[in-house]
Amino acid sequence: MSIKSKMDLNGDGKVSPNEVLEFSKGKIKEAASNVKGGIAKMQDQLDKIDEAFNEKAAGIKGTIISELDSDNDGKISRDEIKEYAQKTLKESEIEIKEEIGHIQDVADKVDVSFNAKTDEIKNEIDTNADGKLDIKEINSYIKDKIRGNGESSKA
Repeated sequence: MSIKSKMDLNGDGKVSPNEVLEFSKGKIKEAASNVKGGIAKMQDQLDKIDEAFNEKAAGIKGTIISELDSDNDGKISRDEIKEYAQKTLKESEIEIKEEIGHIQDVADKVDVSFNAKTDEIKNEIDTNADGKLDIKEINSYIKDKIRGNGESSKA
């Protein structure tokens, strides 16, 4: 159906100014209805989002209160905050001490490995096995490495 036939409300084959006006009013009402429907749908979505947010916030609030409210009176006192802070600090201190222990273990292993490697190198350079490195042994070691022998000559 053409737009002209839609506007010809009395069906006489002609479109009068009143028919244009009435057709336009109808279209405006239809558009307004669609807009109102869209706004209502948007409002419903916003309400659902708001409800979900409030539920989430209530859950978080409940969790915080349950964590801090040691006497379960629904309120958080200064003493409860202090008690919670001390407990949290103690837990953190324990975790830190455990981590320091782990770091110390790693450092000890690195130290043992480093000492073993330095002893290996020292023994390779110390050709007279007196436990000390003299300039002659060091120079000999460097010359051997430069020549590409890879190993120093043990005496």
